[in-house]
Amino acid sequence: MRYWWVNQNQTFRHEIEGGYLWSPKRNANGARNPFYESMREVAPGDLIFSFIDTRIIAVGIAQSYCWESPKPSEFGTAGEYWENIGWKVKVSFTKLTIASLRRQIDARLGKGRDRAVAARLRCLPGARRSPPQHELGGLSCPL
Repeated sequence: MRYWWVNQNQTFRHEIEGGYLWSPKRNANGARNPFYESMREVAPGDLIFSFIDTRIIAVGIAQSYCWESPKPSEFGTAGEYWENIGWKVKVSFTKLTIASLRRQIDARLGKGRDRAVAARLRCLPGARRSPPQHELGGLSCPL
């Protein structure tokens, strides 16, 4: 299992409620983006931290590998400059509604926009594949 950090400021409601992650394949200028390319490395069972507006607000478990998919129509004007074809991964998200659990996770991983502003999806340091387990350094996630 690997651990992923995803910034979802523009599309989080659609993605969390819809049970997926989506990203364009390339930047607006047509260049490859290593964070978009990371979608190709997500595997079933991987743990995904959903970061929005300076907080981790949900944790998800990847349910699929990525596949090529059109930009979801529910995005509306969000990401107008994104390509229409991108990568999609099915994810089972659980919103973190317990403020204390949120604070504990933020404290362990670091809190604030300065940690990963430019990253859309990033593998967390030290992450490696291992049998799925849903505990983070003694914190049991409600998954």
